[in-house]
Amino acid sequence: MNVYRYRYDHSSEFNSNPLLLSYGLQFTINQKHWFARNDISDVYRHGYLSSDVNRHRVMWNALIGMKLLKNQAELALTAQDILKKFNMIESNVSAYSRSESWSKYFYHYIGIMFQYNFEPKKRR
Repeated sequence: MNVYRYRYDHSSEFNSNPLLLSYGLQFTINQKHWFARNDISDVYRHGYLSSDVNRHRVMWNALIGMKLLKNQAELALTAQDILKKFNMIESNVSAYSRSESWSKYFYHYIGIMFQYNFEPKKRR
């Protein structure tokens, strides 16, 4: 959680207390030859000048895969930003200026992942 306090003597309409709160749940299901992972989080912003920024955004990422080659390798299908809620938000504050900007990205995608875990050779 991040909380800031901005005060301006000459322009009190820009005084604010921006808040960034993020919390979520991650869980993994492991079976003998397959696995699934989920990451669900809520990002809440409040106190910014723009009403588009001040709200909750629920993010959901998931992965399902199978174990291969005596459980040393994994082949998985991943999905990022399933609910299409990702926004890039930037806020800059200095003694002379304040700016807020946000961009909507097409961040959501589906991908294939292959991972191989190398084991060191056993010493005799």
